[in-house]
Amino acid sequence: EQFHKAGELGFIGLPYPKEYGGQDLLYEYALAVEEVSKVDASFGIAFSVTTSLYVGSVWNSDATEEQKKAFLSEALSGKALGSFGLTEPNAGSDAGGCITT
Repeated sequence: EQFHKAGELGFIGLPYPKEYGGQDLLYEYALAVEEVSKVDASFGIAFSVTTSLYVGSVWNSDATEEQKKAFLSEALSGKALGSFGLTEPNAGSDAGGCITT
């Protein structure tokens, strides 16, 4: 319920362009994660994982505009909770050590 409300208020889309449902507020996003995490660390993690890892992965991918609009709008509105899975035999959870493209 809190996550959906955060999406409705525009918090999840803080760092992304308005045309995708964001707010164009990158620095405010960093402050928001910090402040939210002071009150509820688990919510801060869900907030930052959805915004940075899930949405960031879609945003920085070779996704088409149609795919970006479809996936980003659901996550930035708070209707969908994003996730990020990562592992490789040689890197584990070290994203910098991954070699898969």
